[in-house]
Amino acid sequence: MALRSHEKTCSVLVTGGTGFVAPHVLRALSGPGRELYFTFSSTKPTRPLLLLGRARKCDLSDPNAVQSLIDTINPDVVVHCAALTNTKICENDPSAATSANLIATWNILRAMPNRGLFVLFSTDWVFDGENAPYDETQTIRIPRDLVEPLDGVPELVEHLGPYELTPRGERLSLHPYGATKAAAEYVAALWSLQYPQRSAAVLRCSLVYGPRAYVDAKGSFLQWMSAELHKRDAAKRQGESTEPFDLLSDEVRTPIYVGDVSRAVARLVSLYEADFNATAGFELYHMGGAERLSRVAMGNAICSACSLDESVVKPVRLADVPWGRGRPRDLSLASRQSQISLDTTFTTFVHGVRMALTDFVATVGSSDVDIALETYRDERDIPDLDALLAADLSEPYSIYTYRYFLDDWPHLCMFAVDRKAGNHRVGVIVCRILERGDERSGYIAMLAVLPRYRRQGARRGDKRETSPIAHMIHYSCGQERGSISRKASPWFK
Repeated sequence: MALRSHEKTCSVLVTGGTGFVAPHVLRALSGPGRELYFTFSSTKPTRPLLLLGRARKCDLSDPNAVQSLIDTINPDVVVHCAALTNTKICENDPSAATSANLIATWNILRAMPNRGLFVLFSTDWVFDGENAPYDETQTIRIPRDLVEPLDGVPELVEHLGPYELTPRGERLSLHPYGATKAAAEYVAALWSLQYPQRSAAVLRCSLVYGPRAYVDAKGSFLQWMSAELHKRDAAKRQGESTEPFDLLSDEVRTPIYVGDVSRAVARLVSLYEADFNATAGFELYHMGGAERLSRVAMGNAICSACSLDESVVKPVRLADVPWGRGRPRDLSLASRQSQISLDTTFTTFVHGVRMALTDFVATVGSSDVDIALETYRDERDIPDLDALLAADLSEPYSIYTYRYFLDDWPHLCMFAVDRKAGNHRVGVIVCRILERGDERSGYIAMLAVLPRYRRQGARRGDKRETSPIAHMIHYSCGQERGSISRKASPWFK
């Protein structure tokens, strides 16, 4: 077994907790038998994130702080999401890129004991963009001058899997962001070879996009691009003068939906928990989406999903804009290995946009949604419940308020999901039963529906007999209390 024999739970540490990807990973990993932690640095975690795991503030570039963190938590698994991904900052300050992307990675690896699973999020920027599409066998040249100075690094291996060290003093033309992430991949592979009970996996991702993990969570490039397009579309509709949004027509990527990535992480951890031999050693997986798309194609897809005027998109070429210089032309990834080994399926970009931008997609009729009901499972669902209710409340409920209802009446909490939007949760209802002597009363305590789904059938669900109202009737509730009665209730009518 992968886990220490005297332990019943798997301890998982996820770095970069306040970023975009990490909260989705925490949610995918949540469940019985796991103890979840996450790190943060400058951005203080808010309550929805704190519901997903235990927060630990840590400067990952400080080896002593990292060692103390690892010693305290003693994790079985570390999922390293934290990174400096702003390519402009990396270009202007390569030392900052080295500190955040390479030194922080090595600090974690060096602090980990002689067993465990380390999952590293990497990037398609490790390639130069001239020979796409790239698969996992493509040779990556690693700048020797980046990895040799690392404190305590083992003896370097000249040729290690797909990695090849450069001669001392040779300078690569690779962007500092890609170079530092490639070096991080190399030291993860090197670390995994030192002891037979060490396991490392690299998830080399393209552009990761999707919905915010909770109401005030960090967004992806998609939210930024959508906001820019909406702003220009609104100005145009009002007859105001506005500059179109410049998007590259000759930069190609394979954007991947965040849910596909987080499920791959959950699969890796599950394999490790079940059988260490299933993950032992080093594995490399490409995580690129279903389509090769230019930035223009992505912008047009957003316009189509949100009913925006596509003329707000202006195609430009890399050579035509100052910020285009030095950017790789085509970083498309071929992701066959992750499909085979991790059972990964990839969401199409158009479908992913519709799931991610639920509140921005144009209002639809009830024929365009397919609402089903899901019963509350366990505390894994509390962040979704909290996010849906918090959007309608001036002051959010305490976690103890939720537990008061959910611990005693879990079957009376249900989510409305849109099956045409990837089972996206669009509404929630929380009820309870009051008993006084022989009399029972049904009480609807909380109810929320995303704005786009109001008056569009989201309150009805697919089967009245499975609704909380039906459950309360089944339990012989003679009356309803609260602001919504059974006869007047708009939920699942």
